[in-house]
Amino acid sequence: LLYDSNLQPAHSYTYKTYHRQNPELVEGGASTGSATEETGSANAELTLTTMDTTSHDFTWQTFEFGGQTGSSVFYDVAIIDENDAWAVGEIYTENDKYNAAHWDGDKWELKKLDWDGYVSRLTCVYAFSHNDVWFGVTNLIHWNGSIFEKNLNPILNQFYDKTVNKIWGTSDNDLYIVGNNGLIAHYDGREWTRIESGTDLDISDIWGALDERTGKYEILCVGSKHLQDPNYRRVIYQIKDTGLTELSSHPIEWTLYSVWFIPGMKYYAAGGGIYEKHHLSDKEWENQPLSITPYYIYRIRGNQINDIVAAGGFGEIIHFNGMSWKSYIHEAGLTHGNYKSIAIKDNLIAVVGIEYPKAVIKFGRR
Repeated sequence: LLYDSNLQPAHSYTYKTYHRQNPELVEGGASTGSATEETGSANAELTLTTMDTTSHDFTWQTFEFGGQTGSSVFYDVAIIDENDAWAVGEIYTENDKYNAAHWDGDKWELKKLDWDGYVSRLTCVYAFSHNDVWFGVTNLIHWNGSIFEKNLNPILNQFYDKTVNKIWGTSDNDLYIVGNNGLIAHYDGREWTRIESGTDLDISDIWGALDERTGKYEILCVGSKHLQDPNYRRVIYQIKDTGLTELSSHPIEWTLYSVWFIPGMKYYAAGGGIYEKHHLSDKEWENQPLSITPYYIYRIRGNQINDIVAAGGFGEIIHFNGMSWKSYIHEAGLTHGNYKSIAIKDNLIAVVGIEYPKAVIKFGRR
Protein backbone atom coordinates (compact mmCIF):
# COMPACT_ATOMS: atom_id res chain seq x y z
CA LEU A 1 0.00 0.00 0.00
CA LEU A 2 1.45 3.32 -1.10
CA TYR A 3 0.05 6.56 0.32
CA ASP A 4 1.07 9.68 -1.56
CA SER A 5 0.09 13.08 -0.15
CA ASN A 6 0.33 16.67 -1.38
CA LEU A 7 -0.71 15.85 -4.92
CA GLN A 8 -1.90 18.63 -7.18
CA PRO A 9 -5.29 18.71 -8.96
CA ALA A 10 -5.52 17.71 -12.63
CA HIS A 11 -2.02 16.23 -12.67
CA SER A 12 -0.85 12.82 -13.85
CA TYR A 13 1.53 10.75 -11.76
CA THR A 14 3.28 7.57 -12.83
CA TYR A 15 4.37 4.85 -10.44
CA LYS A 16 6.43 1.73 -11.02
CA THR A 17 7.99 -0.81 -8.69
CA TYR A 18 11.34 -2.58 -8.74
CA HIS A 19 12.42 -5.72 -6.98
CA ARG A 20 15.95 -5.35 -5.59
CA GLN A 21 18.03 -7.78 -3.58
CA ASN A 22 21.45 -7.85 -1.93
CA PRO A 23 23.72 -10.27 -3.83
CA GLU A 24 26.00 -10.74 -0.83
CA LEU A 25 23.39 -12.06 1.58
CA VAL A 26 24.60 -15.20 3.31
CA GLU A 27 22.66 -18.00 4.89
CA GLY A 28 20.64 -16.82 7.88
CA GLY A 29 20.08 -13.34 6.49
CA ALA A 30 23.40 -11.78 7.47
CA SER A 31 24.88 -9.39 4.92
CA THR A 32 28.54 -9.08 4.02
CA GLY A 33 28.04 -5.78 2.25
CA SER A 34 25.57 -3.11 1.23
CA ALA A 35 25.59 -3.46 -2.54
CA THR A 36 22.28 -4.17 -4.31
CA GLU A 37 21.33 -5.19 -7.80
CA GLU A 38 18.18 -5.25 -9.88
CA THR A 39 16.77 -8.66 -10.70
CA GLY A 40 14.86 -7.67 -13.79
CA SER A 41 13.03 -4.75 -15.39
CA ALA A 42 10.41 -2.65 -13.67
CA ASN A 43 6.91 -3.95 -13.27
CA ALA A 44 4.18 -2.42 -15.44
CA GLU A 45 3.72 1.28 -14.88
CA LEU A 46 0.61 2.68 -13.21
CA THR A 47 -0.45 6.18 -14.25
CA LEU A 48 -3.05 8.07 -12.22
CA THR A 49 -4.63 11.43 -12.92
CA THR A 50 -6.02 13.44 -10.01
CA MET A 51 -9.39 15.15 -10.21
CA ASP A 52 -9.49 18.76 -11.28
CA THR A 53 -11.01 21.45 -9.09
CA THR A 54 -14.44 22.87 -9.92
CA SER A 55 -15.24 26.55 -10.22
CA HIS A 56 -16.30 28.69 -7.25
CA ASP A 57 -17.75 31.25 -9.69
CA PHE A 58 -21.50 31.33 -8.95
CA THR A 59 -23.86 34.24 -9.56
CA TRP A 60 -26.92 34.50 -7.34
CA GLN A 61 -30.58 35.26 -7.99
CA THR A 62 -33.18 35.79 -5.24
CA PHE A 63 -36.90 34.93 -5.15
CA GLU A 64 -39.15 35.80 -2.18
CA PHE A 65 -42.71 34.65 -1.43
CA GLY A 66 -45.48 35.28 1.09
CA GLY A 67 -45.12 36.84 4.49
CA GLN A 68 -48.26 38.98 4.23
CA THR A 69 -50.55 37.06 6.61
CA GLY A 70 -48.03 34.84 8.36
CA SER A 71 -44.38 33.94 8.51
CA SER A 72 -43.49 31.93 5.39
CA VAL A 73 -40.67 29.43 4.89
CA PHE A 74 -39.35 26.80 2.47
CA TYR A 75 -38.00 23.66 4.17
CA ASP A 76 -36.65 21.64 1.25
CA VAL A 77 -35.81 21.76 -2.45
CA ALA A 78 -35.17 19.31 -5.29
CA ILE A 79 -33.62 19.98 -8.71
CA ILE A 80 -34.56 17.73 -11.63
CA ASP A 81 -32.85 19.92 -14.21
CA GLU A 82 -32.42 23.62 -14.95
CA ASN A 83 -36.03 23.80 -16.17
CA ASP A 84 -37.68 21.71 -13.47
CA ALA A 85 -37.35 22.15 -9.70
CA TRP A 86 -39.59 21.97 -6.62
CA ALA A 87 -39.50 23.77 -3.27
CA VAL A 88 -41.81 22.95 -0.34
CA GLY A 89 -42.83 24.67 2.88
CA GLU A 90 -45.65 26.97 3.99
CA ILE A 91 -46.30 30.24 2.18
CA TYR A 92 -48.88 32.77 3.36
CA THR A 93 -49.84 35.37 0.79
CA GLU A 94 -52.33 38.19 1.27
CA ASN A 95 -55.26 36.04 0.22
CA ASP A 96 -54.23 32.41 0.40
CA LYS A 97 -51.94 29.66 1.70
CA TYR A 98 -49.61 27.49 -0.40
CA ASN A 99 -47.21 24.67 0.43
CA ALA A 100 -45.07 24.26 -2.71
CA ALA A 101 -43.52 26.11 -5.62
CA HIS A 102 -42.51 24.80 -9.04
CA TRP A 103 -39.78 26.15 -11.32
CA ASP A 104 -40.40 25.75 -15.07
CA GLY A 105 -37.18 27.31 -16.31
CA ASP A 106 -38.62 30.79 -16.41
CA LYS A 107 -40.50 31.44 -13.16
CA TRP A 108 -41.60 29.96 -9.83
CA GLU A 109 -45.32 29.17 -9.53
CA LEU A 110 -46.90 28.67 -6.10
CA LYS A 111 -48.84 25.41 -5.71
CA LYS A 112 -51.36 23.84 -3.34
CA LEU A 113 -50.86 20.14 -2.69
CA ASP A 114 -53.90 19.29 -0.60
CA TRP A 115 -54.89 16.22 1.40
CA ASP A 116 -58.68 15.92 1.30
CA GLY A 117 -58.97 19.65 0.81
CA TYR A 118 -56.55 20.58 3.59
CA VAL A 119 -53.38 22.42 2.57
CA SER A 120 -50.80 21.40 5.18
CA ARG A 121 -47.21 22.56 5.29
CA LEU A 122 -44.79 20.31 3.42
CA THR A 123 -41.40 19.56 4.93
CA CYS A 124 -39.57 17.50 2.30
CA VAL A 125 -39.40 16.70 -1.40
CA TYR A 126 -37.49 14.04 -3.36
CA ALA A 127 -37.49 13.77 -7.15
CA PHE A 128 -36.58 10.82 -9.34
CA SER A 129 -37.67 12.48 -12.61
CA HIS A 130 -40.10 14.99 -14.13
CA ASN A 131 -42.95 12.52 -13.64
CA ASP A 132 -41.92 10.99 -10.34
CA VAL A 133 -41.72 13.38 -7.37
CA TRP A 134 -42.49 12.65 -3.70
CA PHE A 135 -43.62 15.20 -1.10
CA GLY A 136 -44.09 14.67 2.64
CA VAL A 137 -44.96 15.96 6.08
CA THR A 138 -47.36 13.67 8.00
CA ASN A 139 -48.21 11.62 4.92
CA LEU A 140 -46.81 11.41 1.41
CA ILE A 141 -48.06 12.86 -1.86
CA HIS A 142 -46.76 11.56 -5.20
CA TRP A 143 -46.66 13.47 -8.50
CA ASN A 144 -46.86 11.05 -11.45
CA GLY A 145 -46.68 13.69 -14.17
CA SER A 146 -50.44 14.05 -14.44
CA ILE A 147 -51.96 14.07 -10.96
CA PHE A 148 -50.96 14.26 -7.30
CA GLU A 149 -51.65 10.90 -5.64
CA LYS A 150 -52.03 10.21 -1.92
CA ASN A 151 -49.78 7.61 -0.31
CA LEU A 152 -51.09 6.80 3.17
CA ASN A 153 -48.40 5.58 5.53
CA PRO A 154 -49.91 3.73 8.51
CA ILE A 155 -46.47 3.58 10.16
CA LEU A 156 -46.81 7.29 10.97
CA ASN A 157 -49.77 6.58 13.24
CA GLN A 158 -47.35 4.89 15.65
CA PHE A 159 -45.60 8.21 16.34
CA TYR A 160 -46.85 11.09 18.46
CA ASP A 161 -45.07 13.58 16.21
CA LYS A 162 -45.64 12.31 12.67
CA THR A 163 -43.35 14.79 10.92
CA VAL A 164 -41.39 13.34 8.00
CA ASN A 165 -38.12 15.25 7.66
CA LYS A 166 -36.52 13.70 4.56
CA ILE A 167 -37.12 11.22 1.77
CA TRP A 168 -34.57 9.15 -0.16
CA GLY A 169 -34.75 6.09 -2.37
CA THR A 170 -33.63 4.32 -5.52
CA SER A 171 -37.13 4.00 -7.04
CA ASP A 172 -40.83 4.00 -6.19
CA ASN A 173 -40.32 0.41 -5.05
CA ASP A 174 -37.43 1.24 -2.74
CA LEU A 175 -38.22 4.39 -0.78
CA TYR A 176 -37.17 5.51 2.70
CA ILE A 177 -38.48 8.22 5.01
CA VAL A 178 -37.00 9.56 8.24
CA GLY A 179 -38.61 11.82 10.81
CA ASN A 180 -39.10 12.90 14.38
CA ASN A 181 -38.83 10.64 17.43
CA GLY A 182 -36.69 8.07 15.68
CA LEU A 183 -38.94 7.56 12.65
CA ILE A 184 -37.40 5.40 9.91
CA ALA A 185 -39.58 3.48 7.45
CA HIS A 186 -39.24 1.72 4.09
CA TYR A 187 -41.69 1.41 1.19
CA ASP A 188 -41.40 -1.49 -1.28
CA GLY A 189 -44.07 -0.26 -3.70
CA ARG A 190 -46.85 -2.08 -1.87
CA GLU A 191 -46.57 -1.44 1.84
CA TRP A 192 -44.62 0.45 4.47
CA THR A 193 -42.38 -1.26 7.03
CA ARG A 194 -41.07 0.39 10.17
CA ILE A 195 -37.33 0.14 10.87
CA GLU A 196 -36.83 0.21 14.62
CA SER A 197 -34.30 2.83 15.62
CA GLY A 198 -34.59 2.64 19.39
CA THR A 199 -34.09 6.39 19.79
CA ASP A 200 -36.28 9.39 20.56
CA LEU A 201 -34.00 11.69 18.58
CA ASP A 202 -35.32 13.37 15.44
CA ILE A 203 -33.85 11.78 12.31
CA SER A 204 -33.32 14.83 10.14
CA ASP A 205 -31.59 13.54 7.00
CA ILE A 206 -30.97 10.41 4.96
CA TRP A 207 -28.70 9.81 1.99
CA GLY A 208 -27.73 6.76 -0.01
CA ALA A 209 -25.40 6.03 -2.91
CA LEU A 210 -24.24 3.02 -4.90
CA ASP A 211 -20.92 1.49 -3.90
CA GLU A 212 -19.47 0.56 -7.29
CA ARG A 213 -17.02 -1.85 -5.66
CA THR A 214 -19.75 -4.03 -4.14
CA GLY A 215 -22.72 -3.22 -6.37
CA LYS A 216 -24.80 -2.44 -3.27
CA TYR A 217 -26.18 0.80 -1.87
CA GLU A 218 -24.84 2.38 1.28
CA ILE A 219 -27.49 4.30 3.23
CA LEU A 220 -26.80 6.61 6.18
CA CYS A 221 -29.05 8.80 8.31
CA VAL A 222 -28.36 11.23 11.15
CA GLY A 223 -30.39 12.63 14.01
CA SER A 224 -30.39 14.88 17.06
CA LYS A 225 -32.87 16.96 19.03
CA HIS A 226 -31.16 20.06 17.65
CA LEU A 227 -31.90 22.97 20.04
CA GLN A 228 -33.98 20.91 22.48
CA ASP A 229 -31.29 18.70 24.01
CA PRO A 230 -28.77 20.30 26.41
CA ASN A 231 -26.56 17.22 26.06
CA TYR A 232 -26.28 17.59 22.26
CA ARG A 233 -26.97 13.90 21.69
CA ARG A 234 -26.53 12.66 18.13
CA VAL A 235 -26.81 9.40 16.18
CA ILE A 236 -25.40 8.19 12.87
CA TYR A 237 -27.09 5.06 11.52
CA GLN A 238 -26.26 2.82 8.60
CA ILE A 239 -29.32 1.08 7.16
CA LYS A 240 -28.66 -2.49 6.06
CA ASP A 241 -30.79 -5.47 5.06
CA THR A 242 -30.31 -6.79 8.56
CA GLY A 243 -31.47 -3.54 10.23
CA LEU A 244 -29.67 -0.55 11.67
CA THR A 245 -26.06 -0.26 12.70
CA GLU A 246 -25.10 2.72 14.82
CA LEU A 247 -21.82 4.27 13.74
CA SER A 248 -19.42 6.18 15.97
CA SER A 249 -19.65 9.96 15.98
CA HIS A 250 -16.41 10.39 17.93
CA PRO A 251 -15.06 13.01 18.55
CA ILE A 252 -18.11 15.11 17.52
CA GLU A 253 -19.65 16.89 20.52
CA TRP A 254 -22.47 18.83 18.87
CA THR A 255 -25.74 18.00 17.17
CA LEU A 256 -25.90 16.64 13.62
CA TYR A 257 -28.49 17.54 11.00
CA SER A 258 -27.31 16.32 7.58
CA VAL A 259 -25.27 13.64 5.85
CA TRP A 260 -23.85 13.18 2.34
CA PHE A 261 -21.21 10.89 0.87
CA ILE A 262 -19.81 8.90 -2.03
CA PRO A 263 -19.07 5.34 -0.87
CA GLY A 264 -15.43 4.55 -0.30
CA MET A 265 -14.31 8.07 -1.19
CA LYS A 266 -15.61 10.68 1.27
CA TYR A 267 -18.27 10.88 3.98
CA TYR A 268 -19.64 14.10 5.48
CA ALA A 269 -21.77 14.67 8.57
CA ALA A 270 -22.89 18.23 9.26
CA GLY A 271 -24.70 20.31 11.87
CA GLY A 272 -22.68 21.99 14.58
CA GLY A 273 -19.68 21.80 12.25
CA ILE A 274 -18.78 19.85 9.12
CA TYR A 275 -16.99 16.55 9.72
CA GLU A 276 -15.49 14.11 7.24
CA LYS A 277 -13.87 10.72 6.89
CA HIS A 278 -12.58 8.69 3.95
CA HIS A 279 -13.99 5.31 4.96
CA LEU A 280 -16.80 4.25 7.27
CA SER A 281 -14.28 2.03 9.05
CA ASP A 282 -12.16 5.06 10.02
CA LYS A 283 -12.27 5.40 13.78
CA GLU A 284 -12.74 9.17 13.99
CA TRP A 285 -14.38 12.03 12.11
CA GLU A 286 -12.00 14.81 11.12
CA ASN A 287 -12.24 18.63 11.41
CA GLN A 288 -12.89 20.94 14.33
CA PRO A 289 -16.42 22.42 14.70
CA LEU A 290 -15.44 25.91 13.48
CA SER A 291 -12.71 24.92 11.04
CA ILE A 292 -14.88 25.31 7.93
CA THR A 293 -17.70 27.66 8.99
CA PRO A 294 -18.88 29.23 12.27
CA TYR A 295 -22.53 28.79 11.28
CA TYR A 296 -24.83 25.84 11.85
CA ILE A 297 -25.29 23.68 8.73
CA TYR A 298 -28.75 22.36 7.91
CA ARG A 299 -27.96 20.54 4.67
CA ILE A 300 -24.95 19.30 2.72
CA ARG A 301 -25.10 17.87 -0.81
CA GLY A 302 -22.77 17.37 -3.78
CA ASN A 303 -22.24 16.40 -7.40
CA GLN A 304 -18.86 14.80 -6.68
CA ILE A 305 -16.22 14.97 -3.97
CA ASN A 306 -14.80 18.06 -5.70
CA ASP A 307 -18.18 19.81 -6.02
CA ILE A 308 -19.98 20.02 -2.66
CA VAL A 309 -22.33 22.65 -1.23
CA ALA A 310 -23.74 23.28 2.24
CA ALA A 311 -26.09 25.87 3.71
CA GLY A 312 -27.36 26.94 7.11
CA GLY A 313 -27.62 29.64 9.73
CA PHE A 314 -27.62 33.36 8.91
CA GLY A 315 -27.67 32.61 5.20
CA GLU A 316 -24.38 30.74 5.06
CA ILE A 317 -23.69 29.01 1.74
CA ILE A 318 -20.34 27.31 1.17
CA HIS A 319 -18.85 25.40 -1.74
CA PHE A 320 -15.95 22.91 -1.82
CA ASN A 321 -14.13 22.71 -5.17
CA GLY A 322 -11.80 19.82 -4.32
CA MET A 323 -9.13 22.00 -2.73
CA SER A 324 -10.84 24.77 -0.76
CA TRP A 325 -14.13 25.90 0.76
CA LYS A 326 -15.60 29.26 -0.23
CA SER A 327 -18.37 31.14 1.61
CA TYR A 328 -21.00 33.20 -0.23
CA ILE A 329 -22.53 34.77 2.87
CA HIS A 330 -21.59 38.25 1.64
CA GLU A 331 -23.19 37.65 -1.77
CA ALA A 332 -26.19 35.52 -0.77
CA GLY A 333 -26.52 35.77 3.01
CA LEU A 334 -29.69 36.58 4.95
CA THR A 335 -30.38 39.42 7.37
CA HIS A 336 -33.18 37.81 9.41
CA GLY A 337 -33.27 34.12 8.65
CA ASN A 338 -31.67 30.77 7.89
CA TYR A 339 -31.31 28.44 4.94
CA LYS A 340 -33.05 25.13 5.59
CA SER A 341 -31.94 23.06 2.62
CA ILE A 342 -29.79 23.05 -0.49
CA ALA A 343 -29.54 21.07 -3.72
CA ILE A 344 -26.99 21.01 -6.52
CA LYS A 345 -27.35 19.60 -10.04
CA ASP A 346 -24.58 20.14 -12.57
CA ASN A 347 -23.95 23.93 -12.51
CA LEU A 348 -27.13 24.94 -10.65
CA ILE A 349 -27.51 25.40 -6.89
CA ALA A 350 -30.91 25.95 -5.26
CA VAL A 351 -31.06 27.11 -1.64
CA VAL A 352 -34.28 27.58 0.35
CA GLY A 353 -35.24 28.97 3.74
CA ILE A 354 -36.69 32.02 5.43
CA GLU A 355 -35.84 35.70 5.30
CA TYR A 356 -38.36 36.71 7.94
CA PRO A 357 -41.26 37.02 7.29
CA LYS A 358 -40.86 35.76 3.70
CA ALA A 359 -39.95 32.40 2.25
CA VAL A 360 -36.81 32.66 0.14
CA ILE A 361 -35.24 30.74 -2.74
CA LYS A 362 -31.80 31.52 -4.14
CA PHE A 363 -30.39 30.19 -7.37
CA GLY A 364 -26.64 30.01 -7.83
CA ARG A 365 -25.55 29.56 -11.45
CA ARG A 366 -22.00 28.67 -12.47
